[in-house]
Amino acid sequence: ENDDHAGLQFLSPNDKNSIIYFGDVDDNDIGYINYVHSSNSMNFITNTNIAMTIASDGAVTAPLQPAFQVIGTAQNDFAENSAVTVAWDDTDRFDQGSNFLNDAFTAPVTGKYQFNIKLYVKNLESAYNYYELSFLTHNKNYYSIFDPGGSGDPAYWTLQDSVLADMDAGDTAVVKISAGGTGGGAGHDIDAHSIWSGFLVC
Repeated sequence: ENDDHAGLQFLSPNDKNSIIYFGDVDDNDIGYINYVHSSNSMNFITNTNIAMTIASDGAVTAPLQPAFQVIGTAQNDFAENSAVTVAWDDTDRFDQGSNFLNDAFTAPVTGKYQFNIKLYVKNLESAYNYYELSFLTHNKNYYSIFDPGGSGDPAYWTLQDSVLADMDAGDTAVVKISAGGTGGGAGHDIDAHSIWSGFLVC
């Protein structure tokens, strides 16, 4: 639907900017493309926010694209034979879109999300049959596993996983860890140097 708002506008010669507006009678020009002469860049605005910028060198940034990185919080003596939800620090390194809360990521839109997990574990016990890192989403669960068996108990170990997961809007994702078998106690710990990050790919 056309109206007086949509169209092409050239600003004053001193500004040397131009804007292409998109809209209908109800949106009050909330969507437009803005060329900025001073930086030779183009801004794509949706709902009055800059959704994407193309810089003069062709680099593209999307400040509203969901992306996060959270740091672990220490968890001592996590239980055996039970999947324990990994706790993350309330102070995120970054959370673009504010989609991470209470140790879980919630997908704001349907799409494919890349997740990278690095779990820093201490004081493992070789008597356990296995340690399992699980990444759980509504559509599918992903697992990585290793056998700590050996001549001694590993003092340190890093459990890692990288997943491209399909998620629907409103679906949540959490990270869990479990120790299987009987190791003679739950002395193993999760260190605060653990990291979980993710972002919307497409």
